Amino acid sequence: MRRSITRLTFWSAYLALGLALLADAQEPQVDYETQIQPIFTTNCSVSGCHTGETLPFGGFAGAGLNLSVGNSYNQLVGVPSKLDSSRFSRVIAAASAASLITMKLEGAEGVGSRMPLGGEPLSAATIQLIKDWIDQGALSERPTAVEKMTWGKIKEQDPGQE
Repeated sequence: MRRSITRLTFWSAYLALGLALLADAQEPQVDYETQIQPIFTTNCSVSGCHTGETLPFGGFAGAGLNLSVGNSYNQLVGVPSKLDSSRFSRVIAAASAASLITMKLEGAEGVGSRMPLGGEPLSAATIQLIKDWIDQGALSERPTAVEKMTWGKIKEQDPGQE
């Protein structure tokens, strides 16, 4: 009886791993470092706006928001907006429609100027990629099924299979 339960546990874990791999294959996860950060670097930081630099007359460039490599993630995800911290957060994980960044990129009413300020609006596909990243949890790293469940972990759950 114990062996049957062990085998059932093994095959359940094996099925879960297969389903996780299938889900990953169907909906590719957006990767912050290789897909989202380059958008911020090219359109927001290199342009000189969101560099976090102090301006000669006081204040900060781009409202103090630094979207350069190594800084942007911590300045965006879960951070209240300086615009209206009681109503807006810059990025709310799994909620692109409520995130200030998407409102600003789409030029929504009541959130100030459309971004990038003074530049061409980002393409609909680029904005959708940012929204997908947010809706997938606004993760700093792309999760993989292998990281969630390894073969070694599956074997540990069924020590009788040697």
